[in-house]
Amino acid sequence: MSDGKPRSTREVTEQIGVTARAAESACRRYWKAGLLLRSEKPFHAANRVFAGRAGTSYNTRSFYLFVLGNGGEEAVAEEIRFLSHSNTPRTLKPNKAQLVLDFLRENGDKAFYTTEIAARLKESGVTIRDV
Repeated sequence: MSDGKPRSTREVTEQIGVTARAAESACRRYWKAGLLLRSEKPFHAANRVFAGRAGTSYNTRSFYLFVLGNGGEEAVAEEIRFLSHSNTPRTLKPNKAQLVLDFLRENGDKAFYTTEIAARLKESGVTIRDV
């Protein structure tokens, strides 16, 4: 990464020769420590895996790019914005289990089908599977 070129953890895995899990873990730890910057948004790429007699499977994988931090909080490389861990905006998702539990506590004197609970909490993103 010393050349300033953004790299994914898959590229780091190939260059260093470690396992994918080790490369992902190291990149994440270095990003949190401020040594690396991570792309603001994830990238999506078509993935093709040959599985021998089972054939070939296709899926879409999501990944981030990393670049050396050089002590900065953010940088732009190859028209991609990179942010430090401290500058990355946090998105808080509602805890669906807690939403369902709160709903049941508020309406403890009534009985509901799961479909009714899901319909009432639909605006919060709760589905039947979550109930």
